Amino acid sequence: MENLGFGKDFPHLERLAIRNSDVVIDAHKRTHLEQLTHLSLCDVTFPIKSSFLPFISHLRNLTSLTCHNSGTSVEPIWMMDTILSYLPKLQHLSLSSKRACCYVPKTPLNERISFLSTLELIQYADHFFPVNTMKKVPHLSSLSIFSGSEHQRMPPVSSHLLFLLNKWLQDLPKLTTLAVSRGPPVRTYVTSIPATVTSLAP
Repeated sequence: MENLGFGKDFPHLERLAIRNSDVVIDAHKRTHLEQLTHLSLCDVTFPIKSSFLPFISHLRNLTSLTCHNSGTSVEPIWMMDTILSYLPKLQHLSLSSKRACCYVPKTPLNERISFLSTLELIQYADHFFPVNTMKKVPHLSSLSIFSGSEHQRMPPVSSHLLFLLNKWLQDLPKLTTLAVSRGPPVRTYVTSIPATVTSLAP
């Protein structure tokens, strides 16, 4: 069990990585991590379900966030809207989850257009994002999508992912790098790939 109270002892800490841990955050105390620019959470759970998103949203200096199989252990949470709304300096975002993320916040979030430049979506099983996801990141230059389980050599082709790809790519006029791993054949969405793309890894 990890308590982030150590933040006050490292006032100049800019990069933090936490792996395979339960993180307890006291909602009434500062974590003293507001100066972080890079945060990586891999296989991290927040037993107090209400602490995860508030913790992330207060780290407004983050330029890079990696969040793999992390979040609350109580219910699946739709994180991307919150992350983009509250982290204005974010340039790199990598998300994955073993659970479907379909929770929609009850209160509307700020619809700020993000200046995110690099996005990685690591999808497990039926983990899908909305069709309008890329409208919120029009400045994206690099998009990587990893579909299916990492243990599957030949995952079934998802017609829904193909549908999303065709929609998403139309909303990314500045895209230069596209990587789609274990996804549908490139020929099925090639007409939607922006002409600005200079690097393609199907």
